[in-house]
Amino acid sequence: MAKGIPKNGINKSWFIKGVTRPSTLVKINCKTCNELFDVYPNGKRLFCSRECYRKEQTKRTSWNKGIKNTWSKGFSKGNTPWNKDKKRPEMTGENHFAWKGGKDAYPKCSECDARKDKYKTATTLCHKCYMKQAIGVNALHWKGGINSVIKRRATLAGAIGSHSLHEWDELKKFYNYMCLCCKQQEPFIKLSEDHIIPLSLGGANDISNIQPLCKSCNSRKHTKTINYINQYETTT
Repeated sequence: MAKGIPKNGINKSWFIKGVTRPSTLVKINCKTCNELFDVYPNGKRLFCSRECYRKEQTKRTSWNKGIKNTWSKGFSKGNTPWNKDKKRPEMTGENHFAWKGGKDAYPKCSECDARKDKYKTATTLCHKCYMKQAIGVNALHWKGGINSVIKRRATLAGAIGSHSLHEWDELKKFYNYMCLCCKQQEPFIKLSEDHIIPLSLGGANDISNIQPLCKSCNSRKHTKTINYINQYETTT
């Protein structure tokens, strides 16, 4: 027998290994129309055609057709449910199965007396109060601010001298928190430290080489050497 012959169909018994195909046919009656038709003796064919087979399939019905539903009396219309007048057990507060002590079990913020964030275990503050005080020097990743950035630039450029943050605040206060180029004052602008002689041209990082300029004027000046302090003093 060839390998490509499938083992399916109504007369599939002669395809099975060890079963030889019979040479004679027999006649049987169709299960639907009761007409005689030829079939092999060891075959399982019961219908003469596909039409008869489909007619027989349409006659079949579900096994539970006409049987009344007798196992759901408690949920059908007119019957009372099994849990009527039965109270649910109290599961609030301490009686709840997942009770962990309530709000009093969690630590409270020492500032606003609110429930403290459980992840901020290193401090006694809640997340909101912690973020309010974590500004500037108190910040977790504080690295000295803008003054430390200027110091690093001066060190890389090999500039001499240095100045403190207090000296920079005093310089801004002396010029009334005003940009010496555009004459605008804080808080309408943000003052920045500008080196009169740029660090790239060999200027010092001393306070005498610093002038207060807003960020836009400082960017516009770029690497030019312009002394706005002398211009301001000559005009006043």
